Amino acid sequence: MTSSLDLRTPGSARPLRAPRPQPANNHMAVQSGGLVRTYAGRQVPVPGRYQIDVNHSSVDFVACDLLTGTVRGRFAPETGAITVEELPERSSAEVSIDAGSLSTGNARRDSHLRGPSFFDTERHPAISFRSNRVDAGTAGRWTLTGNLTIRAVTRPVHFDATFEGVVPSPDGHDRTAFSAHVELDRCDWGLDPKALPWGTPLIAREVQILIDLQAVRVADAHPTSP
Repeated sequence: MTSSLDLRTPGSARPLRAPRPQPANNHMAVQSGGLVRTYAGRQVPVPGRYQIDVNHSSVDFVACDLLTGTVRGRFAPETGAITVEELPERSSAEVSIDAGSLSTGNARRDSHLRGPSFFDTERHPAISFRSNRVDAGTAGRWTLTGNLTIRAVTRPVHFDATFEGVVPSPDGHDRTAFSAHVELDRCDWGLDPKALPWGTPLIAREVQILIDLQAVRVADAHPTSP
């Protein structure tokens, strides 16, 4: 897993690089005594179950298209929840994404990506992730490990995740903010490349996923066993 993506294609003189991921909500993050605590010297959310606010969350991707350069797109989260335990390493997350919500700003390309050779959204309308491990990283970051399912293929992934703080809301339901990113080989999930006659894929295999989530605390967490 890397934080920048070398999108060099065979025969190209220079690599196209995706920008280093930057948390979209970082400028809004503030500290709120009611939702933030200190654990092992780092700021973390208070324990509880947090419902993802799909209207203030996004799943973006960046890849290289040999013909048009860097392609950026977005999916819409459909449902999801984060459970923060007293011991953060025992926390968990699950998210379901509407595969048909894919948008790159190009209708023809979007239709192709939704089709059978890529996401095949008619047969596989949802993309899902369920975590099974959380590990403390450096500089306030966390490694979130879990299973990502695309097109009925499930493989383990390791997200570099960050708690961004609290986003104030006028409705009184302040939201906790999280960001995460990971680099994937799309062919691991059967998202096969469309190749030119000499075998060069039109779209690079490496895809960078950038996630920004906001979530509202809706319940206390279950007691954590010692």
